[in-house]
Amino acid sequence: MARTLVRFVFPPFALRLVLVVVAMAIGIFSFARSYRIEILLMQLERETIMLETAVSRDGDMSIPETRRWFDRMVAATGVDVVLFDLERRALYLSDRDLASVVGPALEDAESRGVGRIRPRQSHQEYLAVVRPATVPGWPDVAYVGMASGVAGLERDLASLGIWLTLMVVTIIVVVLLISYRVVDTINTPLRYLQTAAKRFADGDLDYRCVLPEPLEFNRLADTMNSMASQLTARIDAIRSQRRQLEAILGSMVEGVILVDGQYRIQSMNAAARRLFAVDRLVTPTGEARTLLEVIRNSELYDLVRRTFSEENQQEARIVVYSSPIKHMQVHGTSLEIGEEPHVLIVMNDISRLHQLEQIRKEFVANVSHELKTPITSILGFVETLSEGALADPDEASRFLDIIANQSHRLNTIIEDLLQLSRLEQNREAIPRTGARAEEIVGRVKAALEHRAEEKAITLVDGYRGATDIIVAENLLEQALTNLVDNAIKYCPRGTTVHIDYVRTGSDAVFAVRDSGPGIPEADQPRLFERFFRVDKARSRALGGTGLGLAIVKHIAQAHEGHVEVDSAPGRGSTFRLVIPQE
Repeated sequence: MARTLVRFVFPPFALRLVLVVVAMAIGIFSFARSYRIEILLMQLERETIMLETAVSRDGDMSIPETRRWFDRMVAATGVDVVLFDLERRALYLSDRDLASVVGPALEDAESRGVGRIRPRQSHQEYLAVVRPATVPGWPDVAYVGMASGVAGLERDLASLGIWLTLMVVTIIVVVLLISYRVVDTINTPLRYLQTAAKRFADGDLDYRCVLPEPLEFNRLADTMNSMASQLTARIDAIRSQRRQLEAILGSMVEGVILVDGQYRIQSMNAAARRLFAVDRLVTPTGEARTLLEVIRNSELYDLVRRTFSEENQQEARIVVYSSPIKHMQVHGTSLEIGEEPHVLIVMNDISRLHQLEQIRKEFVANVSHELKTPITSILGFVETLSEGALADPDEASRFLDIIANQSHRLNTIIEDLLQLSRLEQNREAIPRTGARAEEIVGRVKAALEHRAEEKAITLVDGYRGATDIIVAENLLEQALTNLVDNAIKYCPRGTTVHIDYVRTGSDAVFAVRDSGPGIPEADQPRLFERFFRVDKARSRALGGTGLGLAIVKHIAQAHEGHVEVDSAPGRGSTFRLVIPQE
């Protein structure tokens, strides 16, 4: 468990302080003891000299008198006296134990002129000094010594120890209190800095730490504030770049997916989400979902796997089985983000291109088929005529009629194809003039009335709203003619075809409604493609080229409008041609 600054700094500092102060106290005590002993020894040495001088002044004293003089002096001063001869035998001892105490100092007295005994030396509790000396009335005396017990010294040292102990305790307490206060004083700005750091970590980069003093913490606070400002600027820049990137990726029509080395999806733009109907990229625990969890497409997974293994760009076409089915051109690129490999997937929707390619193939096939049929028929009958059929006038006449019909059909197909080509190339250049809807519908009825009478079909027109319109009359008349002609072809005998005009706001809407067999819903999206037929056999039998509705669609687009169909099997069909008027 982490410790606070006070608990981290103060206990070891206090321990070191106590050890240092105690060591200093012990040192002071040892020095004071040694110094005190040295003073006492020097004092004993002076007193020994004074004793020798005093005895020398009273040189006429006998040995007994000298002994008594020493006894009185010892009793008066409390200091013991010893006398030794040259053989180091004790001549006078005020205390019998002094012989063993002073004995070791006699050699030093002989060699160095003075011998000293310190406390605890030879396990004795005495201070002693011995000097060579001569006592006039006592010729055998060779050494004079004085000794003192250490009881007084110990009392003095005990007092000194008590005083030092009190001083040490006082110093330790005072210094510890001061030190604690200093550490706490240092800790206070640190708490402010800690608060600021936590606010920054929580995302509150607008917070500012203010510490006027001390200077070091003030500089640290300024540095943290500057860091927060720089982080704010960098985060704003990153957010701006991210928003730009998200805006770019979100506006792209291409799907973009980023997959990491564990096949987890790290990013997916809006186009890819819409394509695969993805609502979330993370699990309930917050982990990124894998590619197969989100997109169950083996072709896409194989492309990503190849990109990882081969580490170069891969390309493939995949089919997304959505509604409707989509064809995608997919590019996989290997990337290094940090130390982990990634794959960037870019998907282009080529469904329209695929559809156009299919339409082109069908168009080529249909054109070839539609042209081949009349040409084959014409060539066959021409060969028949050239091989002798001309000799039979009736057969020759029938064959020529067939050739003429097939030629007319071939010409009609070519004219329709040329018409479509002109509409596609000159859509913006179509001139428009003012016209009346009822006049255009009237001409259409007049042109098709004979064919309607052959099937006992009644053509009924109706108008609602203003009939003044601005259109390309010839093109609009042709479009309506194609719609009404189809209605007549597919309606049963004795039914009615309605041609209605309605002005709705800014649009002029022409509707051709019949009672025919209807069109299945699956065929309606392709109804306006070239050569597309719902019932191919019946369409050819009725003489259609398969281009009529394609021409209607392009005429509507040339007017910046559109054509729509509302139909169901058994309920007839309604085609609406919507022409904008503004």
